[in-house]
Amino acid sequence: MIRCHELSVTTRSGKTLLHPLSFDLPDGASLFLVGESGSGKSSFLEAVAGISLHVVSGWAGSPPELADELRSGAPERRATEEAEASQRRRRRAERRGSQLPGTLLAVQEPATAFSPYRRLAAQWRDVKPLARASERRGAEILTQLGLDLETLQKFPHECSGGMLRRVIIAAVLAARPAVVLLDEPTGGVDPSRRWAVLETVRRYAPQFIVATHDMGLVGRLETDYLLVLKDGRAVEFGPAATVISDPQEAYTRRLLEVGGR
Repeated sequence: MIRCHELSVTTRSGKTLLHPLSFDLPDGASLFLVGESGSGKSSFLEAVAGISLHVVSGWAGSPPELADELRSGAPERRATEEAEASQRRRRRAERRGSQLPGTLLAVQEPATAFSPYRRLAAQWRDVKPLARASERRGAEILTQLGLDLETLQKFPHECSGGMLRRVIIAAVLAARPAVVLLDEPTGGVDPSRRWAVLETVRRYAPQFIVATHDMGLVGRLETDYLLVLKDGRAVEFGPAATVISDPQEAYTRRLLEVGGR
């Protein structure tokens, strides 16, 4: 289970980008974040990935272990020490803003993720988790995304935005993170390939969280969950099929209508 508890993001000047957000996501379930631009989707992903430039409070991860649940019948002093240690770990996580361990984020703007002066393959190897990824797995994923290893010999300016986005997704999946985070993974990708992108993510990611404007991608499997954000606040959350078939909020209904659902 991934538990999000009172996770919030605030700028240094005090503007709230993401209001306190709490939910439980079952093991293996995929989560789709939807909402208009500025709704807080990217702020959420950056906070979970531990790369936010803003002030992050709350936490996201596995439920903290409680000493009295783990140590039933143990001496009171030992239980108290365990509880205090658990609280210290949580406070450290909140201070550094690092949330879920074992995550990698495929960013929304692929052009900013690469140096223009070096070939893509060299930049792939610069990132330790990616350098450890097997070349065979990387080539397999690139093929699934409609690319090949020759793509990695190009400079960024020789690739379209959609190609760069798919290279980033392939790199993230090849590194085998426990949770894959993707910000608009089909943005700039040819419509004929958007399903290939999502199906490749489903095939190689143990669990993933996707921020998207593309409502057509959402709710295809029973394990899909949907979180609707508006102005940094959660509007609806639940199994995607339930939210799509019976939306409770006008904002959700409008998103579904605009998205053709």
